[in-house]
Amino acid sequence: MRQGALIRLTTKEGGIGYGDCHPWHELGDFELKKQLALLATGKLTPLTQRTIAAAQLDASARKTQKHLFATLKVPPSHHHLAELSSSQGHNLERLVRAIPSVFKIKVGIDPKHELAILQQWWPVLRQGKGRLRLDFNCRLTRSDFETYLQALGDVRDCIDFYEDPCVYDPQQWQQLREKYGVVLACDRESLRALPHPHSCDVLVVKPAVQDVGCFLGESRAGRQLVITSYVDHPIGQLTAAHAAAVVFRDEPEALGLCGLLTHHAFAATPFSMRFGEVDGCLIPSSIGVGWGYDDLWETLPWQPLLKELL
Repeated sequence: MRQGALIRLTTKEGGIGYGDCHPWHELGDFELKKQLALLATGKLTPLTQRTIAAAQLDASARKTQKHLFATLKVPPSHHHLAELSSSQGHNLERLVRAIPSVFKIKVGIDPKHELAILQQWWPVLRQGKGRLRLDFNCRLTRSDFETYLQALGDVRDCIDFYEDPCVYDPQQWQQLREKYGVVLACDRESLRALPHPHSCDVLVVKPAVQDVGCFLGESRAGRQLVITSYVDHPIGQLTAAHAAAVVFRDEPEALGLCGLLTHHAFAATPFSMRFGEVDGCLIPSSIGVGWGYDDLWETLPWQPLLKELL
């Protein structure tokens, strides 16, 4: 079970804003207890730095009584599949008729089992023109990934991209692209991949720990950006959705299909139950100001960290 916390920030001007802090210890983040201990002394990690930025954004909107999505449209996202299994195949038959019919799934844990399931899924994907995004989380070596590719066979025709197949190395990734003609997406080292345009085709950006502005303009060298949530609390999900919506407004050509519909990975909450979804687009609740949820904030059990951080 993942642990996280919502943060209520009081600014020097007396404004209040809210942000989400949900670390992924498996991906190198400090555990929640340490994140909060450092925050209590005014020391920020990449995660809490973005948490504070989200809370500041919310506080600013609350001060002017504006909803953060009032004039923005959230771009469409892929479907997030919780598991790679035979039983999920029945769900896939239904989802492949949806728009967009692109699915992201975590792989690289048990290659033999995964490859067998993907072969089972192949007829459904082919018939429905569905596409898969395979996220390996750097679990494989380069050699293992090449073996995986070869074993995929015809399934390769329905792969949208391969995300973090192995530890990022610009030269090795470029060689993989040239040798196999694969589309590679860089997530964990996407900032490091910025000056190496031939090493990957897609840059995955997570506003929970990254400043999206670093990836805009000429810096992306024509590559697509896929903005995703951190698979976190709905407030974190809205933070990612807002960043994606701003890019969608200002540089729509920069965006590929995003990854913002991750609330389905968790049991429904009073926050997520107010989300809507149309044609693969997250629809935030329009009630309230800032992130919304004005009626819920005071019901939460807040505990003090700092009297004043900013």
